[in-house]
Amino acid sequence: GQIASRGVTQYPVGFNGTLEYLPGVAPASTIMGVSTVGLASEFNSMLWAAGFDYNGTSGYFEWNYESGHQMNITSNSWGWVTPQYYELWGQYSLIYAAMATPGFFNATHYPGMVQCFSAGNSGPGYATSTPPRAPQLINVGASTSYHTFDEAYGDGQGFDQIADFSSRGPLTLGYAKPDVLAPGRNNWGLVPMYGATFGITGTDGTAVYAGTSMACPMVAGVAALLVDAYRVENAGASATPDMIKTIIQSTADDIGMDGLSQGHGVVNAWAAYDYVANGAGNLLYTYDSMEN
Repeated sequence: GQIASRGVTQYPVGFNGTLEYLPGVAPASTIMGVSTVGLASEFNSMLWAAGFDYNGTSGYFEWNYESGHQMNITSNSWGWVTPQYYELWGQYSLIYAAMATPGFFNATHYPGMVQCFSAGNSGPGYATSTPPRAPQLINVGASTSYHTFDEAYGDGQGFDQIADFSSRGPLTLGYAKPDVLAPGRNNWGLVPMYGATFGITGTDGTAVYAGTSMACPMVAGVAALLVDAYRVENAGASATPDMIKTIIQSTADDIGMDGLSQGHGVVNAWAAYDYVANGAGNLLYTYDSMEN
């Protein structure tokens, strides 16, 4: 819902029950769900979502340019860790970094995938960001958005500060995370009708709740807008995942926190689009981590 809600249904949000449409960040995008926690292998699920098909003869997944199940972006808000995965955190990070890298897995024309992951809710201490973590991924922390209180207390409630629970960097090897922040504290959001199963209250498909799991799909939605805009502006050519990440980081709004807390700042969808469509702003980046 945060990403692709079409905004055709009104919900009684706010303290006075005013009916409002709640479109997603990228309402024209297409969503595909894959099983990453449970019976299916996370790695196999992600390969399938990236357009790889299993070859029963060779016993390997092979990238299929014509597959009908190739996604451009993943949004990952898992919200749980279990002890049996602790020793595999490094391997998982490498796997998802590979999925984001064009041409990997001996697939010459594989375009890579934009991989968005929630940073975790283990703040406010430093070095609390949860795996998977790698330079190629977009790790998203949570910023505040108290507009839910505007109707009770007036306009201008506090927003765009880092949420206290949002996990901070650095990573084990010193790499700075998160990459950006997005609204994830006291927002109205679309949730499953069975949200109570996960501790989210809401009987009409909406709820006010918090977490970097809420912030991550916001950034994935912005990435979807940029993928589409880049194709429009470049005669159908696609931006690489690292370029999409660079645009999102370089156009984010600095909120005055240190880089291990806010990353590059709060994501700014309009500024990101303005760069792609009109060349407004500047990009600051190095791709050394990708090349190595």
